[in-house]
Amino acid sequence: MNAPFSPSLLLPVKLGLDSALANVGVQLDKFFAPRPDTQALGLAETEFARAFEIIKTLPMPGLLVYCEQLSKVLQELKANPSSASQMNQGAIRNALFGLTHYLDAVSEGAPNATLRLFREYQDLLQTRGIDMAFEIDLFFPNLYVSLPDSILTEPLLSDAATQLKVERARYQQYLLKWLRQDNAGEALSQMMAAVRVALTCTPQNQQRAFWWVAGGLLNCIKHEGVPADLNVKKSLTRIDQRMRALLENSAFNDDEALHEMLYLIARSHTVSEAIQSIKQTYALETYLPEESELSPRETAALIEKMRGALANAEETWELCIGQDAVACQRFEQLTAQLYQLAEKLERNSLQFLCKQINATAIHADDPGQAQRFSVDIAMALLLLRTGLEHYQHLSDDFHEQVRLLSLRLQDAVIFKAEDPARFIQLANLYCAMQSRDAMLPVASAMQTCFDLIEKTITAFLTNPAARNDMAQTATVFSQIQGGLHILALPEAEKLVQALHHWVERFSQAGTPSPEEGLFALNAISSFNQYAKALSQGFVPDAHTLNVPRPAAEIAVPSTAPAMVNVAAPSASTTRSIRSGNEDDELLEVFLEESNEVLANLRAQHEIVRAAPNTKESWITIRRAFHTLKGSGRMVGLTELGEVAWNVERAMNKWLAEEKPATPTLFSLLTEAENVFQQWVDLLREGHVEAHIEPAPLLALAKAVELGQAVPEVTATPASVVETAVATPDIPQDTTQALAFTTTTQATATPLEELPIVIGSVSLSPALFRIATEEALQNMQSLQACFIDLSLTQGSSISHSFMRAAHTLAGVNRTMGFTSIAELAHALELWLDARMDKPNVVNDPQLSLLHTVISALDTMCLSIRNQAEPTPRSDLIDRLHADNNIFMSSEVAAPPAVVSLERKPAAEIIFAAVSTPETIPAELEFIPAEPVFERPLDTQAVLVTASLDVKPQTEAAPSDTAHERVVHDEVDDQLLPIFLEEAHELYPQIGATLRAWRAAPHDAQLGRDLQRSLHTLKGSSRMAGAMRLGELTHRVEDRVDQAIVQQSLDDALWNELDAYLDRIAHAIEELQNPHDAPARVASVTAPTAAVPQKAAVLDIGAERANQAGLLRVRADIVDRLVNEAGEVSVTRSRIETELRSPKAGLMELTDSVQRLRRQVR
Repeated sequence: MNAPFSPSLLLPVKLGLDSALANVGVQLDKFFAPRPDTQALGLAETEFARAFEIIKTLPMPGLLVYCEQLSKVLQELKANPSSASQMNQGAIRNALFGLTHYLDAVSEGAPNATLRLFREYQDLLQTRGIDMAFEIDLFFPNLYVSLPDSILTEPLLSDAATQLKVERARYQQYLLKWLRQDNAGEALSQMMAAVRVALTCTPQNQQRAFWWVAGGLLNCIKHEGVPADLNVKKSLTRIDQRMRALLENSAFNDDEALHEMLYLIARSHTVSEAIQSIKQTYALETYLPEESELSPRETAALIEKMRGALANAEETWELCIGQDAVACQRFEQLTAQLYQLAEKLERNSLQFLCKQINATAIHADDPGQAQRFSVDIAMALLLLRTGLEHYQHLSDDFHEQVRLLSLRLQDAVIFKAEDPARFIQLANLYCAMQSRDAMLPVASAMQTCFDLIEKTITAFLTNPAARNDMAQTATVFSQIQGGLHILALPEAEKLVQALHHWVERFSQAGTPSPEEGLFALNAISSFNQYAKALSQGFVPDAHTLNVPRPAAEIAVPSTAPAMVNVAAPSASTTRSIRSGNEDDELLEVFLEESNEVLANLRAQHEIVRAAPNTKESWITIRRAFHTLKGSGRMVGLTELGEVAWNVERAMNKWLAEEKPATPTLFSLLTEAENVFQQWVDLLREGHVEAHIEPAPLLALAKAVELGQAVPEVTATPASVVETAVATPDIPQDTTQALAFTTTTQATATPLEELPIVIGSVSLSPALFRIATEEALQNMQSLQACFIDLSLTQGSSISHSFMRAAHTLAGVNRTMGFTSIAELAHALELWLDARMDKPNVVNDPQLSLLHTVISALDTMCLSIRNQAEPTPRSDLIDRLHADNNIFMSSEVAAPPAVVSLERKPAAEIIFAAVSTPETIPAELEFIPAEPVFERPLDTQAVLVTASLDVKPQTEAAPSDTAHERVVHDEVDDQLLPIFLEEAHELYPQIGATLRAWRAAPHDAQLGRDLQRSLHTLKGSSRMAGAMRLGELTHRVEDRVDQAIVQQSLDDALWNELDAYLDRIAHAIEELQNPHDAPARVASVTAPTAAVPQKAAVLDIGAERANQAGLLRVRADIVDRLVNEAGEVSVTRSRIETELRSPKAGLMELTDSVQRLRRQVR
């Protein structure tokens, strides 16, 4: 049972507590300094543990709970010092300040009402990630009280056990009726009667307190005195449990149940004399926070009175430091008057500051002593004046200044040396507060001026005849721009300047286009939100002002991918859900607001499911997504804002068309609730990256917007986004950024554009434009390479020539134009066989190339004209036939054998294939014994058709086949990025292969496998892992050949399984390059005594340097990163292009409705 408290118990240990808490504050200052001292945090935690042990000896259970939470916060911060933020820094300091002030007040006779620390306690829980805090946690009244005689003298029943059993049955019966609200008043009366009888069944001692208080609680409930937000069901259930405990003679925690019922009564209205008696007996009012006894008018009068007393104190202090001894005595009296006035206020910081000023004034009793405190008291008086001026809006910075200045005053009294760091911190806080104070009136004035501009522009857009009024806004624009210039906000100034130019343009003549009108509306909306944040004392992120200009054309770099497979990202993809640079205070405000928005969204969702024709609820739901969009963008959560905008756009379209509610629409709401709730929960937990998959939500939003059926959104790997460009040197991050933009453009097709059908292929207009543009680029590359080959005598086929044919085939196969894909693929195989070999193209072959390229151009032109192309199987047959002749001649004429010099580290040579369609069954490592005339790269790879390497004397000429040397030129910076991607792609390739093997007739699985292999090939070559790229390229060709020939048998599956093993081996070798020499040595040792010779064909300088062309230079990376930032702006441009003026008018209507509600 809670013991009574007396200040005399605190006084003996007060000095030790003050010392320990002061040391905690000093050490925390060191830790939270610009250069934090992490050891100081450990000392602070130790000092607080010492203070905590002292508090445990006192009968102050509420303070014990409070200190326990503060101790846990310090322990968690000590375990992870990097988690320190502005928010938990303020919470810890405020909690420590509140604790110190509370102990001072209790020691001077104030009641032990820990509930006065509830605000600081709540901040501590939120710092630990606990959202809910309850006042009852700190409510601990004294239970050692004398009960009224009328309760103790009530006679004890002789048959108590029997009667109690009867009364319990009655209590249970009517408790159920009350829960069902079946004649609730009568049920409560019967329950009260049962409790009164139960009181007479217990001994005439302190045990009757429970039943007396229980009867009082039922009385409160019956007369509706308990606030509606308090839950009484738990206490009513405890009454039944107490009856059972008496009957069974079992244990029951009376204190906990009594404590809970007393809190409910303390918070209830005094509805009867019985309740008044309970409140007086337990002195419940003293344990609640003191509510203000002053009305707003009385508070304002008190503040004005304190201003007058402060002005007198300031004048008197000037006389005091001017050697006026009488003024010193007068100053002490004035500061005592200020302290007495401050005690009537609610702000603890002002009370504490006045108390410290008065305590210091007592020591400044003569001019000589006053000189020691001249600077500190002058600063304290100035800070007090600031607090009185902003009494209703005291910030955390103000509380921190009070704490630091109080420490300085205390140090000056005891002649302690001044701490320069504390003075600098105090000065910085003062400057920041003054800057914010200066910003508030300027921001308020700007918002007032901007309201006039908004009204004028809106009137013009509604009625162009009102253009003359816009000419009168020039002065207003100048005032706003001047204010922004003073506050050093250049991004906002640029937006206002752009809007000013817009007004100047249309104030004379002309009518804005829909795009230009939307620019003005978006600019007004963005600046309104920005100015509102300024008027609340903080500067939002400048990206909230990124309103796309109507005339600005986004220049996409030439390396941007033009061909994108529109598919949902992988559910396992880890995406960035925040940048990590958001303002903590803004983020906290957003999280609090988003919880309210999502709760309202769920409530309205239930309403519209029950009554789908409730238009107000639908508008509220649409506004919820609008709020999430605007708030997310203001905080810096750009992607969350974009997703919310997609949903809002779908809701706008649905509301505008006044369609009936559909299952798709309800699915959209359910998915949106889940996605945004998950997003907010992860943000609250502090995550920067997480598994968030908004693709199904975006697909549902698009279906609702376009009035289509729900699409099948499958989690497609990131590798589906396949770039098809002329230059492969695109960093992974840039590719993803461009792919996101292009995907958005592809999916945001206007309603009036119908799908384009060519033969059996159906494409959206946006995707059709992308495909034709990509085809045109690749055809231009093919023609340019053909011209270079024709004009250069003796030149070889370049890699870019083959790559253009490969890309053209892949693009058209993805789009469904198989006739073009098959011809381009045949051309690719023809070029690949001759690549990097001099003098292998004669005049007839040049003529064949010209014919094939011209046919491809004609077929692509047919696609652009929306006509089905004519297949050219004759050209495919000619290419295959010529290729077979060439390969036969290669076998008949083996390359000359050249000598190789033995290297200390053996050359890694693994077997490959003699034709582009096959790959050997094994990779064999052999030492390189012959000697080149020049050193051979130790990373070279010999791709040969021979599976068993034998001495040259035993090898028949017919066994020699086409050979190619491929060199690794691994980029150390790109390799970790590639390996991370490879570890994601390899399991994906294996899973796709297994699925294809189980369903060989599913052509889509084969294409997915090709796509994944193509991505792995491109990434490996980009990282300089040319051997792995070459191996993957040939595996891709093998898969393509199997699809074309429909030879999906067991031999193919076994062959592909072997390929996967080799790919895994190659990735492992790149992951652990230091293990490669050991493996090579173990292979070459047994054969060292056997003289062997390898036939190696030098493929020429162009092919040898091919890897260098795929490496990304630092300047290219820098340029692409800059361009990627520009490309990201296209998302905002899409919003401008697709939003209709009708949506803008709806938004204006919503704003007017909100304004009407606020005016009411």
